[in-house]
Amino acid sequence: VLKGHADELSYERIMELAKEFHTDFDIKGVIIKGGGEPLVKKNTVTSLINYLHMQDIRTGIVTNGILLDDELIEAIVARVSWIRISVDSTSPLVYSEMHGCKSSDFGILLNNISKLVKCRSSVPSSNLVIGVNFSIHDKFNYLEIEHIPEFSKRLGVDYCTLRYLHPQDSFPFEPERAKIQPLLDRV
Repeated sequence: VLKGHADELSYERIMELAKEFHTDFDIKGVIIKGGGEPLVKKNTVTSLINYLHMQDIRTGIVTNGILLDDELIEAIVARVSWIRISVDSTSPLVYSEMHGCKSSDFGILLNNISKLVKCRSSVPSSNLVIGVNFSIHDKFNYLEIEHIPEFSKRLGVDYCTLRYLHPQDSFPFEPERAKIQPLLDRV
């Protein structure tokens, strides 16, 4: 729910729901994600991660990675099962075009991923699986497809996913698929 929106869940309600999931429904796993960036609510996410970990509930996070800081990274490495970070590009220019942000944000993102990977390496008990996601768009980043596996490997992550974003009004998007499929075949 959008921050500041009338329907936004309060910290108290989020923690109530976490307790209900555990006690009433015996939930085994929770994915923290949102219709926006979940790490905007850093304190809530940190409390939720801690609570879920204490209840032995596996936790995953989907994030854009920009707001990862040292405190969050340490909590994630110690208590989260997996994290998937939206990278979407192998270049600062394309990243900024896709996300409507400054190209310097790409460097921040890569630095945060690097810190996360290093922190995990320094904690032998961590079982954190780190992945990156690339949403492929025929106007922005489709020419980067064949470089994504090597780029992901250099980041030191455990996996990468590619998700094709197709124009809503042209499903099954045959012209776009014809342009992109040869690149996918080489990966």
